[in-house]
Amino acid sequence: MPGSNAGRILAVLVFAISGCARESTPPHVQMQVSALPHRESPGHLISEQEIEALRRKGLSDPVRQLVKSLQAHPEIISHDGILGGTMGFYDGKEICVLNARTVFARFDDGHIDGSGVFEFTVQSDRTIGWRVLNSRIEGPHD
Repeated sequence: MPGSNAGRILAVLVFAISGCARESTPPHVQMQVSALPHRESPGHLISEQEIEALRRKGLSDPVRQLVKSLQAHPEIISHDGILGGTMGFYDGKEICVLNARTVFARFDDGHIDGSGVFEFTVQSDRTIGWRVLNSRIEGPHD
């Protein structure tokens, strides 16, 4: 699919996975992560300029507010849980703010895991709106 959105989204996911620090990151990837330029928010790829732009839109602590907001909106996960589980963004460390428009996040229901790229907008009343760009269930359920 040359030139498709799927190809661009896959590139963003690969970049996010290699750049967002996670506790369970393998040693060979940790070396790559530590070689990345210093960011104000460890584990996030958003630049200081983009953080400042979000502050101008009314977010006092953009990264923290984005993580908390996404965790408060599990209804945007377009996959159903299994075995009575409920999909959610349960671990804030599994959410990586990529830039001033997108977030990469992992979600789960306690049985199966998934991940996705989510777009956000800051409304005039300083609330954060969310939209799914791409998501998938991981593992044997692909």
